[in-house]
Order: sequence, then C-alpha cells, then structure tokens
Amino acid sequence: MSIKPLQFTGVSSMSDNLQSILTRAVNIAKLPLTQLQNADTDLLSKKTLLSGLGDAASTLGDAVRKLGTVASTGSLTATSSASTKVSVQNTGAAAAASYEISEVTSIAAAPSARTGSFATSDTTKVSLTGKMDLVVGGKTYSLDLAKNSLTGLRDAINQSKSGVTASILTVGSLKYLSLSGDTTGAISGLGLIDDPSGTGTQMFANPDLGSPTTAASAVSADFADPATTAVSLTGHMRLTIASQTFDVTLTANSLNGVRDAINGLGAGVTASVVTDGNGSHVSVVNNTVGGVSAFGLVDDPDGARQDTLQNVQLGSDAQFKLNGISVQRSSNVVGDIIPGLTFTLLGKTGDGSVDQPVTLALSKDKNPLSAAVSSFVTAYNAMSDKVQAQVGKTAGLLTGDPVVRNIQDNLRALGGYSSDGVVKSLSDMGLTFDQSGKLSFDSSKFSSLSDAQLDGALKFFGAPATGFGGLAKKFDSLTDPITGVIRLEQNGFDASDRNLQSKITTLEDRIGTYQTDTLARLQAADSVIAQLESQKAILDASIQAINLSTYGKQK
Repeated sequence: MSIKPLQFTGVSSMSDNLQSILTRAVNIAKLPLTQLQNADTDLLSKKTLLSGLGDAASTLGDAVRKLGTVASTGSLTATSSASTKVSVQNTGAAAAASYEISEVTSIAAAPSARTGSFATSDTTKVSLTGKMDLVVGGKTYSLDLAKNSLTGLRDAINQSKSGVTASILTVGSLKYLSLSGDTTGAISGLGLIDDPSGTGTQMFANPDLGSPTTAASAVSADFADPATTAVSLTGHMRLTIASQTFDVTLTANSLNGVRDAINGLGAGVTASVVTDGNGSHVSVVNNTVGGVSAFGLVDDPDGARQDTLQNVQLGSDAQFKLNGISVQRSSNVVGDIIPGLTFTLLGKTGDGSVDQPVTLALSKDKNPLSAAVSSFVTAYNAMSDKVQAQVGKTAGLLTGDPVVRNIQDNLRALGGYSSDGVVKSLSDMGLTFDQSGKLSFDSSKFSSLSDAQLDGALKFFGAPATGFGGLAKKFDSLTDPITGVIRLEQNGFDASDRNLQSKITTLEDRIGTYQTDTLARLQAADSVIAQLESQKAILDASIQAINLSTYGKQK
C-alpha cells in the first residue's frame, strides 16, 4: 500500500504555505518508512541473487556428478551393427565386450481384437442381455453394461482392470470396438462372450394369458425401426403357446422379420407390427379366445455362447538367440541378460531363409567423457561469474554471505583436486585456469591421451560417489530443495520479508492517520487566518472612511 498525498484546499492567503508545511511534515514522517521499504527491496533482491547462485550450483553439481557417472562406465559406448533391427544402450557396463543377436524370429506384440460394425456408438444395442464375459488369458471378467451400447461396453471393459484397453473406431458411417493389450507378450486367449449364462431372453413382458372371453396376447419391447433394427442375437427364437413350442428362424433380423416368421408357422396366432410415439413393437394375439398356461417368445433359446470379437490376435513374445542361446521374452526391451546393457528388438534379423545377425559392441570412447568435461567447464565458469559478482570492490548485496564463501571453497576444491594415478590433476587432461580464475578446455590435448592416460582420467574422475565425481555432494548440501543451505537462508529471507511487510503496513497506516490529522489542523488554522484577514479588511476600510470624512483625504 502507498500513501496517497492529500491536497490542501485553503481559503486564506497562507494556504500555499500551509500545503508546503503538510507536505514537509508527511515527508519527514515517511523517512523511516522509506528505510523499511529499501531494506525489503534489498532483501528480495538478495533472495533473487541467492536463487541464481542455487541454480548455477545445481548445474555445476550435476556436471561434476555426470563426470563420475561417465567415468564409472569406463567411458564405454554401446553400438549396434544394425540399429534399425536392434538398438542398444549402456546402462552401467564395466568392460568392453561383444555380443551377437541372431534368429530374431518374433517381435513381442500386444494382443488385439475388434468387434463387428455397429450403426451408432450410443444407441445401437451390442448385447442381448447387457451382460458379457471378457476373457483375457486364463482370467474371466464379468461385465454388466450400464448402457447397452458400444460406449457402455467400452467403459465397462476399461473399468475391469483386465489388462486390455477398449476404444471406439469410426470408419465411414460404421463404429467398431477395438481392444488392445496394455503390455506386449503372448496370452492364451482373448474373447468377449455375450449372454454368458446362456438362458436366452424373453421378448414379451407381462403377456396376457387370456380368459374364457378374451384371447391371449403379448407385445415386445419397442425398437427404433421395424425394418432395420436388429432384434435377435442369433436370428433364432422359440415361440411357446400353452404346451406347444415352435422354432422361429428369422430370414430378416428385424421386427418385420419376427412378424413374418411367426405368421408363417401356422401356430394359431397372428403377429403384427405396431408403430407409435415410442417406436415400433411386434404384437402377437391368439386366434381363439380362452386362457393358456404359457405365452412367450424367447430369443437365443439354446443359449449359445457368442464371441463378439473378430480379428483376434493373441499377441506374441520376442524370440531370438543371444550368442547362440535361445531366449524368449514378453517385451522387446531386454535389460536382464547382459549386465549393464539394455537392448531393444525392433525387427526380425532375416527374411525366413537367410539370417543376418546383429553385433552389439561395448568399446572405449573418449567422446562421452570429453563432452562431460566440456559441460563441466561451462558450468564451472558460470558459477565463477556469479560468485565474482558478489565479492571484491564491486561486490553485490550478497557480499560476505556464508553461501558465497561456501561456494568459493567448493570451487577451490574442484580446481585443486589431485590424484596419485597417471593423471594427477585437471591440467593433465587439458584443463587450465587463467588469471581471472576462468577454466578452459583443450579438447585436442584430451583427444591425444593414450589408453593408459584415458584409464588414468577415468580413475581421476571416479564413480559418482567417489573421486572427483564425489565432490558433487558438496553442492547437493547447498541446493537440496528442503534441507539445503540456500533453501534455509531463503526461508529466513521470507520470514524477514513478512516481518518488514508487517512493519511497513503498520507505519503506512500511522502516517496516513498523521497526514489526515495534520491536514484537519492546518485547515482549521487556515479558516482562522481567513477570518482574521476578513476582519483586517473590514477594519482597514473603516479607518479609510474616517480619514476621508475627517481630513478629506486618505492616509
């Protein structure tokens, strides 16, 4: 909050002077406030500078750690003689070696399947009963569709946690349900069974069994279109009238087809299709009056288990040979055979008649270590620049800060690190310091290192937790986001900022009240001055009038 100056509105000739008095009084009262605001600004600037030091320290620590990581792998590079067939990655191998991948006859693939086509994804029924069994491998998952449609089936499958994912595909005007395994590898089975209990479905709801004066009758559920909407799962139904049963085979799977098939049975009933505001249904009426013991129409009476999936692919395992040893894996990414080496199968190694083996090689390579050294030099110099900005004659706000001194100590530890091996110091690998403390890297000198010197360089940098690479821990103690020295100091800055802000708010309120009170007093004084000036003017006029009447002139 800032203090808005109040404008003095006086009526006396002294109003401008009184405005100056008010402004000066408020400015004097604001001096402590300005000091607090400047202190808070410096505090926030320190926090920003500290954050910049932390970022640079984190980058340098990572660069030092990377040197240790590269050195721990022996600067080994993994290569493949046919990277389009087999890719490879060094994940911690310690010695040069060569391996042969051959007879890759199968690539791991996920199981998949699809259903037949449906007209819509939201309204077309996909199940006879709304109950289905999903079979994945040797496990069966019972599905109870909240909505008898492709979307309802998709949602039920995706909620089953069965290891397959369902999605709806649209091809032209048709909809399909596609299933895909969440992981690669062969499985023993994949199926989607409709009406798994196999009891059939009663097409008539609450049939009228007739009476001595009325004929038995019943109606089916409503369907969208009497000519095109499918009403049966298999096209096979069974009509029951009293103790008689009649097999109904539909030549057209629709309400019209049901009507025509029933009327062609000679069963003593008449079927008709009725269309109203709710859709269309089939109505069946006994040709004679009188009660009957049963009157029903059952779809899929034999309860045949129907698998609604097509193009079923049971997935496959990766099959290959490693140095002549047959291997089978459910994934194309293999990292549990060769210590420190992970390879990925991308294609077969032959066309079925001629095999083309792929060689995986681990060999020493200076380039990864050289790149890590170059990154270290860049990070070191960036850190050095930020430290130099806070020390010396042109020191910044963090001069004397313990974090700056800590980082200076760490930089000296890096620059002065030595080993008792073939490579004893950074300078032996082409790293040198100039007079300003900047580090430079002669990559040509590094490239000319002999094998013995390269081994010495690897020993010098060591593993991530030892040798030169172990110095990364010094920076971790600074940059840890919870317990690091920088985080703790920033927390202290935040606490001080809150304290200063509280004081600033209190003082601003106090100055605002002081300004209002002072303005009121000065306005009261201005009013008195204006009254005196008015009285003086009246008195002057009276004196002038007396002089004029007494002496005939004004004095």
